Amino acid sequence: MSEIEKVIQFLVCPQEDFIGRLSNGSLPSNRLHVGAFATQRLRGNGMRGSTDPYVETVKKLLYSGEASEKVHLVLDEDWHPRSCEEFPIFGSHCVKGSDGAKLVGDLEELRWHPRTHVIRANSLNIAATPRYREVLSEIVGGTRSERIRVGVFGVWTHVKVEYLLLNLTTMPPRFYDVGVCAPLCASPDNNDHTAALKKFRSLGYRVFDQIPEYLNWLGINSEQEAPALRYGTVWSGGKR
Repeated sequence: MSEIEKVIQFLVCPQEDFIGRLSNGSLPSNRLHVGAFATQRLRGNGMRGSTDPYVETVKKLLYSGEASEKVHLVLDEDWHPRSCEEFPIFGSHCVKGSDGAKLVGDLEELRWHPRTHVIRANSLNIAATPRYREVLSEIVGGTRSERIRVGVFGVWTHVKVEYLLLNLTTMPPRFYDVGVCAPLCASPDNNDHTAALKKFRSLGYRVFDQIPEYLNWLGINSEQEAPALRYGTVWSGGKR
């Protein structure tokens, strides 16, 4: 991976109202949650001692030694006021400061990582907020976009993930090496998810059907065990 100077990893709506599980094992009640089938595929069965593929993959991206030093994590979050023009269509979700807007698992702690960048958008399309351009400009700096690899996963595959991919490859700074981790993407209707992946392939995006394959593409050791996060002690420094 010597030719790649930086990696940008987007997490699209890694929030409780989309892919979360309540403490009793039930799912949040809102129209945008991906549902039981997709949640189990993304995050495991939720039983004590079981793995959470989504959360474990994110940790590996940031804590796999020297290779991870190239990785910049971008949190693409829904972030709505209590009254929002989306709500009559999609129902209330991800209200600012609510439990439903929180990141799943222990990913909330990653907000303080020095290579984490947060974009909170009141829009289906993340590029509609000025913060999108600000974050990309900050990460890219003087690096040529040809030397930056961009990975994406999250929800919904056929809406927000698709919009983001189009933004990344058509708007400045335009990226040329963009990939999607299919097992960590989902839509409430699996047919929509599958159709979107087929479209991504036809448009020339890299679509990975296995998490280890995706991590290896990003230069990350997929065999390394993900560390437990404990209140900022995993990294030195931080953005508190």
